[in-house]
Amino acid sequence: MNEDILGKYTHKKIPSQYIELKPDGNYALLERGTEITGRYAVDGTKIRIFGVDTTSEGTIRNGIIIDSEGEKWIRTDATDDPLARMTWLPASFRRDDFPWELVDMGVIAVVLMLLIFVQFQNFLGRAPFLRFKRAPADSGVIPFLSRFEVGTP
Repeated sequence: MNEDILGKYTHKKIPSQYIELKPDGNYALLERGTEITGRYAVDGTKIRIFGVDTTSEGTIRNGIIIDSEGEKWIRTDATDDPLARMTWLPASFRRDDFPWELVDMGVIAVVLMLLIFVQFQNFLGRAPFLRFKRAPADSGVIPFLSRFEVGTP
């Protein structure tokens, strides 16, 4: 039995529901206030859970079980949050309450300012390395589309 899969997995949407995979191949499932026990089998990343009258299949990877209905069951020591796995980020950026919306707005503002600056410099003729030109009428290009040329300053 793979020791990496053992443990308690909590339903992502309904935290009061869980399944506990035990080392002897048995499980305990608490769902809708009822505890169900049975056996399970793992083959690679596939998991089969055998009930009294039914068998359920799913995948198990990195401490997350995804059942046949697409529901996620997450082991207590695992996470499906990509920020938690980004260890190269400082811990203050990986907090749940970090205002990423402000970072998004800042990036958009910088890009817009750069576009306005380049367009203004082009209007003044000071940006010879990036020029926007209207396509000639006989070029076969739709007339309202423009093209730009990149050259050395």
